[in-house]
Amino acid sequence: MEDYKSLITDDDFTRLRNEEKAGKTEEWITMREDDKIRFYRKPKAKLSTFKVYMYFKHPADLMYSLACNVKLRLIWDPTYKDVKDVQVINNELDIIYFQLNTPFGVSPRDSLLLRARRRVKRDDGSTTYMVICKTVKHPKYPITKKFVRTTAKFHAYLIEMEKDLCKLFLYSESDFGGYIPKWVIDYVSKRKPNEWYNNLLNLANKMKQLPKKSSQAEEEWPHNSFIRSRL
Repeated sequence: MEDYKSLITDDDFTRLRNEEKAGKTEEWITMREDDKIRFYRKPKAKLSTFKVYMYFKHPADLMYSLACNVKLRLIWDPTYKDVKDVQVINNELDIIYFQLNTPFGVSPRDSLLLRARRRVKRDDGSTTYMVICKTVKHPKYPITKKFVRTTAKFHAYLIEMEKDLCKLFLYSESDFGGYIPKWVIDYVSKRKPNEWYNNLLNLANKMKQLPKKSSQAEEEWPHNSFIRSRL
């Protein structure tokens, strides 16, 4: 079995911050740029590579919950289905498995990700939430002929307050495996950030009305049974 603890390092978290600070440079093209979403793609990259900045009038801990709780992800992101917690390694490191809804004519995909989380206290007392994901192997979920296994070389989130807005930054370098027509990739990549933003905003608006127990970790707020009974 892999030494999972060595696969995501401090250098990865530094890289995430550097990618967020860099913004758009000459190798990126603009897909959308306004006060809600800044979406850039790197068309000449070997892997499917993009970065998205999304801005919400909600607290960072709430948006972190939506991004990192796998059950909540199923509610707002129709790309995902059948998400499973595979292994908890420690309080900041776990492995998740999920299948992906694919367009008609595209072979089913699945993914197995190692996920590392880090919270960083800022000078103003607020918290920056950072999440790094990379594809790994695990004996419980081997590659099968039923699915094409996608590969995430570097898939990461950075979530923090920026003045009175929450900034959710997503950076991704992924290989979806097998053959996918270019028109499908172009179509999906153009519409996904808008779909993510609208779905996240709608769910955040609903969840903001729900009570938070002080003993709960951010990614567990609120309990899933409580969510299902009220959304």
